[in-house]
Amino acid sequence: MTRALLTSSFVLATATLTLLAVEAMPALAQQPPAKPSEAPEASKDRKPAPEQQTLRGLARLAESLEDWPDAEAQLRELLKLVPDDLVVRQRLAKALFWQAQPANAYNVLKEAKQIDRTNAAKNGTKEVLLTPEAIMGQYYDQYEGPNAGNAEQWYRAALQRAPNDLATRLAVGNWALEKGNLAFAKEQAASALKIEAADAKLDPKERKLSGSHVGHTLRGRVALWERNWLEAEKNFQKIVDDSPQDFDARNNLALALAAQDDPAKMQRALEYAEANCRDHKDNPDAFATLGWVNRRRHEYAKAALRLDKEVKAAAENEKLKEAEGPETDSSATP
Repeated sequence: MTRALLTSSFVLATATLTLLAVEAMPALAQQPPAKPSEAPEASKDRKPAPEQQTLRGLARLAESLEDWPDAEAQLRELLKLVPDDLVVRQRLAKALFWQAQPANAYNVLKEAKQIDRTNAAKNGTKEVLLTPEAIMGQYYDQYEGPNAGNAEQWYRAALQRAPNDLATRLAVGNWALEKGNLAFAKEQAASALKIEAADAKLDPKERKLSGSHVGHTLRGRVALWERNWLEAEKNFQKIVDDSPQDFDARNNLALALAAQDDPAKMQRALEYAEANCRDHKDNPDAFATLGWVNRRRHEYAKAALRLDKEVKAAAENEKLKEAEGPETDSSATP
């Protein structure tokens, strides 16, 4: 039960070549990907305009129907109007990927990342787009064809390209956990903690990672999978102390506390789980966790009620997704 809840809270996107070979042309460009398990993310309009809205709607419709050639056509027309829109470029990359054009998809992602890097330098803000290699890893992880194993090679390429990027560490760590590769996940947690610790030693004016909790997040998640409740509690408590409204941290902290046979900790687990349900009334994970906490407290009637609400909330969310069009988030910004 704990592992299922942990996986549902995550948050949350080659070949046998080295990164240099990937830059040239992935050998798997000749391999058509199978049917996707997740459609591309939707985008927000920068400037409301009838033509933009029409193209966005047509592209979203094509994506929901998995008509990737039409989605590509609509997105290319949309980029003529908003050439710097990063999310539209990600959607185009995904449309290309599902047409057996991974090399072209990768090139689109690299162009998007360059725009992101330029904008961040110009505006003095953080980059928001995940490394192209990591997004390619997410794409390969979503399909069921013969090259699905290439996801790991792309993720490792992402680490080579951006070893100090916490968003990449988080994405790779989460993927490793989902695949049960705890050793690889632990590597990402340890590296993230080192990166954050080094940043903490800088002058406040030079710090770039203030408020980041990627290291503790990954370490806590690994601890949950290992059923090391005390270690999980310690890491998630650290996050909650710094960010009291963090949904995932409170959710996972409730799981870690409720798993321990300590009445005081079970009471704290109940308080955190109830707080998440109050603040996130439409989130099925919140009700699932509260139901499990109730069960651990032998409050079986309440547990059944919470789990019933979880099912209803999940059903409502699914209806909204069908009405609005599929959305995913490839940015993974920590």
